[in-house]
Amino acid sequence: MLELILLLSLGLVVGTFSALFGVGGGVLIVPLLPLAVNLSVRETIATSLFAIFLVVANNTLSFQRKKMIEWRIALQMGPMTAVGSYSAGWATRWLSPVFLKYLLASLLLAFVVRAWLGIRDLSQAKAKNAIAAGVGVVAGMASGLSGVGSGVILSPFMMAMRLVEHTRVSPTANAIMCFTTSFGTLAFIDWPEAGSPWTWGQVHGEKSFILVLGAWVSSFFARRWQHRVPELARRRILLTVLFLLSLKVFWDAYSLQVGTGQL
Repeated sequence: MLELILLLSLGLVVGTFSALFGVGGGVLIVPLLPLAVNLSVRETIATSLFAIFLVVANNTLSFQRKKMIEWRIALQMGPMTAVGSYSAGWATRWLSPVFLKYLLASLLLAFVVRAWLGIRDLSQAKAKNAIAAGVGVVAGMASGLSGVGSGVILSPFMMAMRLVEHTRVSPTANAIMCFTTSFGTLAFIDWPEAGSPWTWGQVHGEKSFILVLGAWVSSFFARRWQHRVPELARRRILLTVLFLLSLKVFWDAYSLQVGTGQL
């Protein structure tokens, strides 16, 4: 029962973040899910990606009904993130859990530094299509390696390039993440079955569904407010949360390294 309550509570927070900030919630799920359930690092990444996919797919359907998604951008960047997330997810089987934790912590800290420095205006940059494709691959790889939904990379990039209006950043990021998370999940489903009917490779489907149940409830309300949140407030809230989470994951990685002697 306690596990159920913890998963539902985490899902409520994830759904709110996904709808308000255009991030898939993986920045919360991956660091916090091990507090609720006993999963390995790879199982956490895989379960996170599947849960994020269900959340962003639901958000995307809702945003599409309101015609808020810039599909030209989503279809340009989405397939590139899929390539990156699948290949990186497949590669995690050769990487140690300690390395994956340090990688996630480093990514979170990098996002914090980037947000603190502000978003540089890249709207006049040349070869926008090539830049967007490259960023898509990198965002996808970060997602497959860490379980993060790539929205923390995609949203600032779209704002810096001025690819979409401010109010369309979150809807478009959610659409792109449908590609990222679905293909990232497929990379982990290729793993051998763990014996549970609700476990597909490294993906614990039953835990993902409980997370998503809470996320669907909160995102239903959060989507109605996402366009009202000032850009400065979004930035400050996201920066604070990411900084605290980066400290937690660094500590987890260090503790695991000391306990196992691995890197």
